Amino acid sequence: MKNNLKELPLVATMTGELFQPCRLYYEVSDIHAVEAVFSRMKCMDYDKTSQRWVWLYHEESRYLKFPKTYREIPVHMRPIVLGSFFKVNDQHIHLDVRSCERVVQAIQFFDKRIPRKAAMAPFVSIYNKLTRGNPSNPQNQFDDLFTAIPSPSSHFIEDVERIAQTEPDREKRLALIHELIEKQERDSYPLTETLPINFYEDGILQLQSMLLMRQLEAIQHDSGNNNYRARDLIQESLGMDPKVPMQAPDGSRLYVPKIQTPLIEHDYPDPVSRLLTMGEPRTQGNYWFDYLGIGLTTDHISILIHMATDQELHQADQDSLDVWAPLHAWRALGQLRAEDAVVPLLQLLEDQEGDYDDWLLDDLPMVFGMIGQPAIAPVVQMLGTDIPAACRTLIANALGEIGRRHSFCRDECVGILTRQLEQYEANDAEFNAFLIWGLDELEATESMEQIRQAYARRCVDISIMGDLEDVEVLMGVRDKRVTARPLYNQLVGPMTEKRTQFSTMSSIERAPKVGRNDPCPCGSGQKYKRCGHPLKPGQLAKANIPRSIICVPSKL
Repeated sequence: MKNNLKELPLVATMTGELFQPCRLYYEVSDIHAVEAVFSRMKCMDYDKTSQRWVWLYHEESRYLKFPKTYREIPVHMRPIVLGSFFKVNDQHIHLDVRSCERVVQAIQFFDKRIPRKAAMAPFVSIYNKLTRGNPSNPQNQFDDLFTAIPSPSSHFIEDVERIAQTEPDREKRLALIHELIEKQERDSYPLTETLPINFYEDGILQLQSMLLMRQLEAIQHDSGNNNYRARDLIQESLGMDPKVPMQAPDGSRLYVPKIQTPLIEHDYPDPVSRLLTMGEPRTQGNYWFDYLGIGLTTDHISILIHMATDQELHQADQDSLDVWAPLHAWRALGQLRAEDAVVPLLQLLEDQEGDYDDWLLDDLPMVFGMIGQPAIAPVVQMLGTDIPAACRTLIANALGEIGRRHSFCRDECVGILTRQLEQYEANDAEFNAFLIWGLDELEATESMEQIRQAYARRCVDISIMGDLEDVEVLMGVRDKRVTARPLYNQLVGPMTEKRTQFSTMSSIERAPKVGRNDPCPCGSGQKYKRCGHPLKPGQLAKANIPRSIICVPSKL
């Protein structure tokens, strides 16, 4: 029976980590404040039957980094449970999770949301044994493994650190450590341990290292190396690749990946770290800060991609400086012409699933325009997928930017935009208008026939580029209008649900461009990018309609 058990693979969690139960202990000063935070979070659900708060892989927590991402979990199984909070009394609660990685994610995730004056987590307990087969008793019963209130004990790694910090004499220090090693060899391997966290003083790295060491020890013991101790681990590289098979909950076989200390939150090197402090851009119009001027080079591309797509930064407090760091990162990637950034940025766009960041929609065409030809194939590939209208519009704008900035790409971009416009009956009218906008940016008079056909079949939203005569004047194939300008219908607001007609204009003039952060000309008092006008920045000038009659201070 024992041999048969060893032949079974190790058990993994639904998110792909080794199953290793842990309990995170919180000392509470204000239990009502903690419960109020939980009640506001969409990823927390109260289970009355078990009298617990359930932490779900959902909403706010869906961007946490695990071996298996949120998108890789089958839809019918979402949301899965990441952990459970239990209240011992008004001064103590604990969080039970099924892996070391979830401990690391949890303490950072909840530290952002629970005020430290209300609750802090000083200890964590870990079960130092891996599980094969099904996670049955006792591994699945946290109360059988851990106490309700922690009672920390002495531990080898922590004692070594204490001696190193308190004993200045080298010979005495080595002698004390040697005594510890001998004592550990006599002691039995602890099945459970309670470790001090020290997160609030030292950050998350020390906790990550301690849990990683316990996990590696457990792997060695599971492999039959029962004499393996922390002293052995200290002498080895942490880049071990044990290749231990494990069983995922869906029945598939996985292997323990090469164990590396992950990049921790905000652990960005200088000068990339400077982007965390820059905050909201203060520049006017399309002028961007000179990121290369602070020392960013191609050597920083990979870390900038990490920052640009870091969901913890994207979900940071909207009043913080951190939340602006991804914007500065993707702008820096554009200035570096970072080809490797194109696919991750497109994935970031796709991951937003309709809840789009206006800054991202506005900036990505310019970022891809700076990168140039290497961005064409990935954006065109995305265009061929089932994506929302906002993404298709962005891609049309990006192709216009690429062709405008890089003359040798111009014909290729014109060809792509024109072929897409030839499908005008399958496209929506707004997308056709933005395809024409891109062709106008590239002065693609050779595509006028396709443009005229789209207008003739009434497949173009004329509120964006105007009617056919407007476009012909803009592209220089007509000197002036020969007919009266038509009446343009535009939705004013959700409360009236009426349409208003714009007055006829006798001539076309290009209006001056307004920066995103400039006061909106409509007089609403809001910044142009935040005002409720129905068109995106730059579209008003293209449509040649006075801003004062388009902008309304309400969201459409």
